[in-house]
Amino acid sequence: EDGYLYFRYYGFQLYCCSKDDEPMLLRIEMPNIYMVENNRVEVLEAANTISAEYSVVKMFLIEDYLYISLDLLIDDSTCIEDYVERYLNKMIMARNRMANLIFNK
Repeated sequence: EDGYLYFRYYGFQLYCCSKDDEPMLLRIEMPNIYMVENNRVEVLEAANTISAEYSVVKMFLIEDYLYISLDLLIDDSTCIEDYVERYLNKMIMARNRMANLIFNK
């Protein structure tokens, strides 16, 4: 109804969506992985580090919540089953890396 497909992957809640103006783009997001309190700069620096380390992963803030996303370009000939699991695992690795950078100093 809202244009999103919600699903769970290894216990993580994710959703994917496409955009009408970019029909070949599939975005997968892991929302609200971390709530920023008084460490906004530290979180943004860690997100920048992780985004550089994991080329397919983007981390960004929406208000005070950190999100992880993947933007995948697909077409009719693309079989996403061939690579989507690898990309989802990269999201989880990025999330774990964020936890290590923020909580395990």
